[in-house]
Amino acid sequence: MRTAKKQVVVVTRKTHNATQVTIKNPNQKLLSFIEKLAERSKKLKEEIMQMDFKEYKRI
Repeated sequence: MRTAKKQVVVVTRKTHNATQVTIKNPNQKLLSFIEKLAERSKKLKEEIMQMDFKEYKRI
């Protein structure tokens, strides 16, 4: 029995201040990578919010 492979489709949509990425039929490896990116982004945002303005300016 042969199983059909699903194609991963990535669609990007740009606006003046953001880029939206839509992924159709993602595989498990891609989903776990996206989750890790979201966690890293959240941690970085929290760190930046806790910094003093002087420290933030240096980045």
